[in-house]
Amino acid sequence: MTLLLLLAWPAAILAGTAGSWVAEPASVRVAIEGRDTTSERMSPPSSVGEDSRLQTVRWRFDVPAKARVEAWICHRAKCIPLSSSRGKSQALAGVPASTPLWFQFRLPSDQRALTVQGLQVIAEYR
Repeated sequence: MTLLLLLAWPAAILAGTAGSWVAEPASVRVAIEGRDTTSERMSPPSSVGEDSRLQTVRWRFDVPAKARVEAWICHRAKCIPLSSSRGKSQALAGVPASTPLWFQFRLPSDQRALTVQGLQVIAEYR
C-alpha cells in the first residue's frame, strides 16, 4: 500500500496544477504614428481555473524587414514592453491566468504604416 501511495503522489501533485495555452490572433495594421493599436483579445480556454496564475509568457510577431514597432503584451493588471519580436518574460508572473492577454503596438515617429503578422502567445501557468 505504501508503495502505491509513493507512486501516485507525484502524479497527484502534477495533475491539474500546471499547464499552458496558446493563442494566435489575426494580423494587426499599425498605421498612425504615436497611436496605440491593439490585437484582438487572446482568451485562455475555460479549463484554466480562476485560481491559476501566469508563470511565463512567450511571444512572437513579425514585421517587415527593416521596420520597427514598439510592442507590449498586456493583461488587465499591466502591460509589459517587448524588447524584440520573439522572447519570453516572467514579468506577468502571479497575475490571473484565466483572463485575456493582448498585444499593443505603436509606430515610432520615423516609421511608415505596417502590418504586424504571425502573432502568437504561449502562456504558461500554475
